[in-house]
Amino acid sequence: MGEFPIANVHRTRTAVPTVFDSGRQAALTPALAVRTALTSRRFYTGWSALVSFVFASTVFGAYLGPTTLNEYGRGFIVSAVTWSILAICVVPFALLQRRLESPLLRTTITVGTLIAASLVRAPLNDALSSLITPDVANAGHWTQRGLLNLLVWTIVLTMVAVATTSYEASSAMARRLASGLNAMRAADQEVDQFAAEVTEATNTARRELLGAIDAVGDPRYGEVDFERVKKLSEAIRSQSHLLESFATQRLRSPRELVTAARSYRVPRRTVLARVATPPIMLVGGVYGVATAAYTLYFLGREAGIFLLAIVFSVSFLVDLLCRLGRNKLSARRRGALVVCAWIACGAVIAAVTTALPTAPVVAPLIPLLGIPVVAAIAALCTDSFAELRIQEKLLTQSLSGYRGSAGARTSEIRAALHRVSERLHGRAQGRCVMFAATLDERSALPQEVSDFQSEVRLAVETAFDESPGVRDVARLDDLISTWSHVLSIDAAIEREADVAMRDPLVSQNVVEIVTEAFVNAIKHSDARTARVAATVAADSPSTLQVDVSTPGVIQHRGPQGRGLLNISVPTRLFERDGWVVLEARVPCAEAAQPS
Repeated sequence: MGEFPIANVHRTRTAVPTVFDSGRQAALTPALAVRTALTSRRFYTGWSALVSFVFASTVFGAYLGPTTLNEYGRGFIVSAVTWSILAICVVPFALLQRRLESPLLRTTITVGTLIAASLVRAPLNDALSSLITPDVANAGHWTQRGLLNLLVWTIVLTMVAVATTSYEASSAMARRLASGLNAMRAADQEVDQFAAEVTEATNTARRELLGAIDAVGDPRYGEVDFERVKKLSEAIRSQSHLLESFATQRLRSPRELVTAARSYRVPRRTVLARVATPPIMLVGGVYGVATAAYTLYFLGREAGIFLLAIVFSVSFLVDLLCRLGRNKLSARRRGALVVCAWIACGAVIAAVTTALPTAPVVAPLIPLLGIPVVAAIAALCTDSFAELRIQEKLLTQSLSGYRGSAGARTSEIRAALHRVSERLHGRAQGRCVMFAATLDERSALPQEVSDFQSEVRLAVETAFDESPGVRDVARLDDLISTWSHVLSIDAAIEREADVAMRDPLVSQNVVEIVTEAFVNAIKHSDARTARVAATVAADSPSTLQVDVSTPGVIQHRGPQGRGLLNISVPTRLFERDGWVVLEARVPCAEAAQPS
């Protein structure tokens, strides 16, 4: 078994390294989610292919010309063939995008491919329609249709990419949460087992020593002489050495704990539990924009505007319905409510479309199929982002609570064992040596034997009354020791800074700063390394400067992160040579030179 690393704060130290890959900060706001999706290597995926096919063949199909069911079927074939050709053309660019290292180049490839496919789709649809449905007139208006394609596909594919990247980030964050917490809990369990073994050993030692003390004056063993007291002295020395060995016992290493924690698997949720309530008017807005051209083309301006108004009104009412009492429902029932509501919405719009005299026979199929498709995309996208925020909150709350508990408990148990051992060796055994010297010269009187037993018993009882407990003041070395189970930590603490941190308020501020940085290291990245430096500021002897560095890049979320707002001292977050640095200046009494 390996040792819990207890930091030597006067030297640069490296905790046991862990095996994790480096990563980037996760997107945690809608704007960052979109930017992350565009710059990621996962904009064009199997999910985007599936959704785009369903969307292209239902809501956004080649149906400006067909008016009969047979023509609608041929229009579906045209849409499917057009999608297949465009998909084949997009694949090389999607593969190229995954190989590029530059986010700017990846974004350029993503946007360029999206623009090209959107503008080419309308003339390609018409060309295929001339071959497959020559009796149906082409719709024309390529420029208008191309711009509409670009708008709709940008919205739809970005939503899919946001859902994909956010789900991946959420799963990664959940795994990091589970890994970090399991390692911390494993460390706590290891300390619990260590404490139980120590308790059993001390109870046994106390019982055996008290029994041996009582046996010294037992008349059944004859007169109290030098050998009998020497035997008691050796028993005390033996128990003292045994407890001292417990104090230096090696516990499992951080690497072993982290390896065990990595076997955790994030629980899977049911499909209905992933169906969240979309933002108000997102479904109605996307569907209305996607079908506006078709609606106005067939129904005329007045009827088309009327139907679009119905679409927006009904979708708004459905949005409100999905929000009624949703907090009282389970995730699955809430998802079922959303699914049923939007299927019903599609049926209502289809019924209204059927009642319009200018509507083609196949027109009701568009809302009947299209509205649930748009709602499903929006619901999954919404859930992915919400799940990411939940994982962030859970991670922050859970990991922020570990402020050196395992390291502090281990240190206190060891220190208490050292004190018990020293008192047994110094007081109890010392009294035995003195009494043995007396017996070496003459026989002891009965009162002297009784007094000796009382004194040795008191010395043993006093030694074992030392009970280990966790320090009231949080310490940086305990924090580093505990977090070394999930992070590979390099710590460089100046002696003057260590002296300054003997002030409880200064120590508490430093622990809060370093804890926040460690939480961010796990929360926003797969990287598992950190550097901690504490020095007395060169420009102010009464200021302690604390720098915590972790690999990654800053993705700005506003003037200051939420966690930093809870820190009461001035902080600064910046990048330096591929590392994110949290710098804090902690007021303290002017640092004295260590003695």
